[in-house]
Amino acid sequence: SYTRLSKVTGLSDIGATCIKFNNYNNTLVIGYSDGNVDLVENNTVINVADIKNKAITSSKTINSIYFINQYAYLACGFGIVVFDTQQQTIADTYYIGTNGTYLNVRDITSDGKNIYAATDNGIYEAPLNSPNLADYNNWTRKTIEVGGLTLPTGIYNTIASINGKVFANFSKHITNNAWMQDTVYESANGGATWSVFTGSTNINKIESSNNHLLMCAQYAV
Repeated sequence: SYTRLSKVTGLSDIGATCIKFNNYNNTLVIGYSDGNVDLVENNTVINVADIKNKAITSSKTINSIYFINQYAYLACGFGIVVFDTQQQTIADTYYIGTNGTYLNVRDITSDGKNIYAATDNGIYEAPLNSPNLADYNNWTRKTIEVGGLTLPTGIYNTIASINGKVFANFSKHITNNAWMQDTVYESANGGATWSVFTGSTNINKIESSNNHLLMCAQYAV
């Protein structure tokens, strides 16, 4: 059997853009297009409207969610918000664009050493143990040579890690409406080297689960 969750049954909003369950503390996190966030714990909905109510002259859309223990790293239209799901409060906010400006972050992952952000301006990397990730100077856009070329600048719509490797999709279908020309890049050695993993398809989402790498393409998984 199933139960439908909606505003009628307790959710705070409509227009959910992402949803993810945190096994660390059995909390479901729902992000919305207007920046609103709902937590669902033991069938109780807790609304956190801090992002929605914040004065930001940029998109507040919650694009994706990545967990490290109780912390939910929210990839937002303006940057990254670190949300403590146990304290139910915002722990930090990272504006990682040039000179600390807004930058649309579409996805986040970590290989245990670094944290990576897939953005509209490439892949950004920062040491996970950095004491001040809120300082944009600690974030570096990856431009490592790949077969004599550099990683292309543009929209990377999804990123995931597994077994110490990172996989990120350069989305030509979003960048310039090119059909079936996306390229998935694979990194090793803590992001020091990158190579082409696969290409010639549209990749909508990459996830790691149960020691498998899952790629959601246009017509297949």
